[in-house]
Amino acid sequence: MGTERATYYARAIEIGVLATALLTPLLFLPPPLPAYDLTYPKTVFFGLVILVLAALWALESAAAGRLVWVRTPLDWPVALFVLWNLVSLMWSRYDYATLSQVGKYAGGALLFYLIPTHFRTWPQLRRLLLAIFAAAALTSAYGVVQFFGYDWIDWQSGDVRVVATLGNATFFAAHLVLLIPLGLNMFLGSPSPRNRVLWALLVGLMYFSLLGTYTRAAWLSLLLVVVLNVVLLVRGEAGGRKPRQRTIRAALLLGVFLLALTALAAWQGPYSLRERAASTFQVDLSNVQRSMAWRAALDIFRAHPLLGTGAGTFFQEAPPHLDPEYYNIGQAQWVAHAHSELLQQAAETGFVGLGLFAWLILVFIAMSGRIALRAPQHLDRLLAAGVLCGVLAFLGQNLAGVSLRWPTGAAYFWLMLGLAAAVAVRKPCAAPAADDDTPAEGIREAGAPETRSNSALEAILAVVLLAVVAFGGMELVKRQLSDMRLGAAIGHLEARHHEQAYLESQQAMTLNPYNLHAYSTLGAVGVETGNHELARQAFETLQSLAPHFPMSHRGLGEAYLGLQRYPEALAAFEADARLEHSPVSLIALARAYARADRLPEARRAAEEAVRIVEEGRPWLHLAPAEAYLTRAQIRGALHERQAALQDVERAKRLAPRSEQPYLVAGDLYRGWREYALALREYERARELSPHSPQPHVLMGLTYAAQGKWELAIEAYRAALALQPGDPFVERKLQEAQAHR
Repeated sequence: MGTERATYYARAIEIGVLATALLTPLLFLPPPLPAYDLTYPKTVFFGLVILVLAALWALESAAAGRLVWVRTPLDWPVALFVLWNLVSLMWSRYDYATLSQVGKYAGGALLFYLIPTHFRTWPQLRRLLLAIFAAAALTSAYGVVQFFGYDWIDWQSGDVRVVATLGNATFFAAHLVLLIPLGLNMFLGSPSPRNRVLWALLVGLMYFSLLGTYTRAAWLSLLLVVVLNVVLLVRGEAGGRKPRQRTIRAALLLGVFLLALTALAAWQGPYSLRERAASTFQVDLSNVQRSMAWRAALDIFRAHPLLGTGAGTFFQEAPPHLDPEYYNIGQAQWVAHAHSELLQQAAETGFVGLGLFAWLILVFIAMSGRIALRAPQHLDRLLAAGVLCGVLAFLGQNLAGVSLRWPTGAAYFWLMLGLAAAVAVRKPCAAPAADDDTPAEGIREAGAPETRSNSALEAILAVVLLAVVAFGGMELVKRQLSDMRLGAAIGHLEARHHEQAYLESQQAMTLNPYNLHAYSTLGAVGVETGNHELARQAFETLQSLAPHFPMSHRGLGEAYLGLQRYPEALAAFEADARLEHSPVSLIALARAYARADRLPEARRAAEEAVRIVEEGRPWLHLAPAEAYLTRAQIRGALHERQAALQDVERAKRLAPRSEQPYLVAGDLYRGWREYALALREYERARELSPHSPQPHVLMGLTYAAQGKWELAIEAYRAALALQPGDPFVERKLQEAQAHR
C-alpha cells in the first residue's frame, strides 16, 4: 500500500511540474484590475506550486519509507549555492529582502531536484517538453500579435517592444533564447516531415518574437550559442553516424525561413534592426544606465568582497554607491537591480557566493557537454546540446540583465538544469528505434525495493504539511492582494482621489508590512493633502526598512517643512542632495532653505542646480527652465532685481509655451509691489494655460493687495469654476467678500 500511495504522490508531483512549465509564463493580471505589477500572479502561482510540490515530495518519501531521491552531479553545487545565500542572512542588514530572495532560490532548487527524480523515462520527458513548448507557442503567438500592433492589453510600459505575457521585453527575450536552441535540435531530430514542419513553425514564432523584443544581449547570445550548438552536434556525430542529407536540407530550409522572418521584422518593425544591433556597444541612454548600475555593483563588491551584503539586498544597498549622474537622467528611482546577474551575485554574496554559482554552472556545462558529445543515443545528444546552449544563451543575456530573479526566468532556469540532470541519469532504452531518433516507448526504471511505511506518521505529516502549505499560500495570496491594493492606490493618487488612495495604501501595508511602495504612496498622499504628520510617519517607517528608498529623503523633508520643523527638514533635503546631486534635489534644497529664511544657502543650492543644467549634460531629465526659475525666485527675495529678471527671460526662451515663467515673473513683480506688471504676466500665463486655476488665483491676490475687491472676487470665482472646492481659494473669496 505504501508503494501505491507513493506512486500517486509521484504522479501528482509530475502534474505539478508540468503545470509550472505550462502556466508560469502565461499567467498575468489583466487590466482593468489594479496592480503595481501585472505579472505578479506568476510569483504567487510559482510559490504556491512549490509549496504543494514540497509537501507531496515529503508525503511520497513517507509513503515509500525512504527519501525518494536520484543523485545527479549537480546536487551538491545547487545545495551549497542555496545554503550560502541562506547563511548571508547572518550579516544582511535587510532580513526581509534576504529571506525573500532565499525563498526564490530554494523554490527553484526544489524544482530542479524533482525533475531527475520524477522524470526518468522518455514519455515523461516528452510530456515535460510538450508543456514547455506549448507555453512558448502561446507566448510567441501573442508576441507576434503585439509586434503588428494588435494588443488588447495596456501593459503601461511606454515601449513598442514585444513583451508577450511576461510584461517586459528583456524577460521575454531571455525566455526565448533559453528555448530556441532546444527547439532547433528537436527540429533536427524529428523523424517525420510533418513534425519537422511543426517544429519549424514553432522555432519561427519564437525567433520572430525574439526579434520583436529588440533585446541586443539576447540576439548576440543566441548567435554565439547557435555556433556552439553546431559544433557540439558535428562533434557528437563524429563518433556515430553522419548527418543524413534530409537533415542538412531541412536545416538549410529552416535557415532560409528564418532569414525571411528577419527581413519581415526589419520591414515592418518600429525600430531598425540594423541600428538597434549596431547600438550594442555605442553610448546611448540604455547603455549609460546599465554602466552606472554596473559601477555601483562593483563598488559594493569592493566594499564587501568576501561575503557581500546579503542575498537580495542590492536595491537597499545601491543608492549611496550610484554615480549622481544617474539621477540626472531621471532613472535612479528604478534601480531595483544591477542590470547584470554576475555583478549582482558578486555584490550580494561576495567571492564565495559568486564562486559557488560559477561552480554550479561549470558542473552543468561539463555534465551536459559530456552527454552532447558521448551519449550513445542521438536524442540524448540533441537534448543535452539544446539545453546546454539555451542555458548559456540565457546566462549570456543575464550578463546585461537579471531575468534569473523573476518568476518565469527563475522557474525555467532551474527547470532546464533539472532537464539536463534527468537526461544525465536516465537509463538508455533497451531497444532504440532503427532511426535512433526516438527511444522505444514504455521503458521504466526498475522500482526501488519495497520498504515499510508508517501510515500513522504519514497521516500526521500530511496534517502538518497541510497547515504549512495553507499558511504559506495565504502569505503569498496576501502579497498579491497587497500588490493589487497598491496599484489601486497609485491610480487614485494620480487622479487626486486622496481619500481612496489613503485607504488603499493602508490596506496594502496591512496585507504586506514590507510593501515599500505602499509607504511611499501613503507619504505622497500626506504631502499632497497637507497631512504632514501622516507623511512623516509613512516616510520614517519607509526609511527604517530601506534608508535610501527613492525620493524618501525628499518626501520626509516636505513633511518636516509642513510641520515647520526646519532643522529636520533641511537635514532631509541635504541628505537627498548628497545622494543625488541633481538639479531636482538641489532645487528642492534651495526652496527648503528659502522657506527657512536661509537665503544665502538657498542661492548657493540654486546656482549649483543651474551650473549642472548649463554644463549641457546628456539626457538631463529636468526641464532647464525650472532651475532658472528657482534661482530667479531666490534672487528676487534677495532684492537682486536685474539678475532675477534675467533668469526669468532665460526660462521663457527655454519653455516658450509654458505658463510657469510668467507666473514666476508675476510673483516677483507682486513682491516688489509693481502690480500692473504682475497682472500683465499673469494674464499671459492665463492665455497659455486657460484651464489652469493658478493664474486666476494669483490675479485675485494681486487685486486684493490693491484693494480692488470686486475684481478679486471675480478672479477667485473663475478659479473655483476650474477647480471647485479648493479650500485656500474659498477662504480668500470669503475674505474679499467681507471687505467689499
